[in-house]
Amino acid sequence: MHEFYKSLAVVALRLKALIAPISQSRKMRAVAPGFGAALLLGLAWTAALGMQQADISYAQQATDTPTPTSTVLVSNIDNDLGSLTQGLYSSTPKRNRCCSNPAQRFTTGDATHGYDVTSVKIRFAGLPKSGKAPTVKIKTSKTSDQTTLGGAIGTTPNPRYIPGTDVATLTTTWATSMDQFSNTVVEFTGTASLQRHTSYFLVIEGKSLNGDDGGYIRYTSDNTETGATSWSIENTGHWFVPYWEVWIHHESRKPPIQILGYPRDEAITGNQRIADPPDEAPDDTTGPTPTLSRTAEGAVTGEFAVTVSFDEPTTGFSPATDLDVTGGSILRTVSLSDGTTHQVWIEPDAGVSEVTVSVAAGAAEDAVGNLSEASNTLRVDVAAPPTPEPTP
Repeated sequence: MHEFYKSLAVVALRLKALIAPISQSRKMRAVAPGFGAALLLGLAWTAALGMQQADISYAQQATDTPTPTSTVLVSNIDNDLGSLTQGLYSSTPKRNRCCSNPAQRFTTGDATHGYDVTSVKIRFAGLPKSGKAPTVKIKTSKTSDQTTLGGAIGTTPNPRYIPGTDVATLTTTWATSMDQFSNTVVEFTGTASLQRHTSYFLVIEGKSLNGDDGGYIRYTSDNTETGATSWSIENTGHWFVPYWEVWIHHESRKPPIQILGYPRDEAITGNQRIADPPDEAPDDTTGPTPTLSRTAEGAVTGEFAVTVSFDEPTTGFSPATDLDVTGGSILRTVSLSDGTTHQVWIEPDAGVSEVTVSVAAGAAEDAVGNLSEASNTLRVDVAAPPTPEPTP
């Protein structure tokens, strides 16, 4: 009701402004003083009722909006399974436990506003005892150069990836009747909002110091997957070794998983419309373009300056070696730290009438590795030196 009276006050003020000129006429002044107030109140009440009904109608429409149906976004859960099983332990360091917390990296598809995940299914070779059900988390993906069993995970030119920050936690209700050795698919429910074209980790966190209590995962070496367009599952499995506190990797051991959800769209709650997340910037596939210019015009008789300007920050460009100069020689150079602007001084060769300056394609690259385009060709006329006057 508070909102109703607020609407009534707003409408009353607007109607008062509209009928004020009418009330100043002679005929209206002759009418009983209370008539104008009654008319104003009646009109405001009717208008406010209409506004209130519109709000109710909009809210009802929002309530009636169906929840999108969850479908398979990506899955390898029905792939052929290998004979190797791995017990699910807690992350408490134990020397005699090789691995715990298996993880699988996956990449989302190309839906404009990303995806909402509603549940995850995992195929277990052996089910945990009651109270020992693992927790499933979706985490961000990050790089690591950490040394592990068998060598390095990776270095900067060829990084490996490990789970990062938590995005969501999914759980399941584990019944006593599930304490059995079985090839069973279990569904973990929760919500997670994922961005498009982004890699995440699905991590299975055990809750037992004993693999018999914590259950088992049987892995697949089959690299095929099904699901929505552009979704994929990395062809490498990952496990955490608690005693050494490192992640190890194996290309033929991936946990069988299935991720369910739907492309995120604009959501409506009550009479409030929740805006979509901002669209991601389109992928940058355009290389930087260099432009050559001079501040002075006309022919030169000696050294002159040329400015090399890129339209975005670059790396890898060296004016002394990447500038193509015909008919002259580079004397000195000055470059800005972000690689956008370079100043070059050139001395014309003796006897030439023109100096040309250009930058070939591929001389620099931008922050995402796009190689630069070729520049314009700058042509500078060289004036003949004045003829010396004869000595008397």
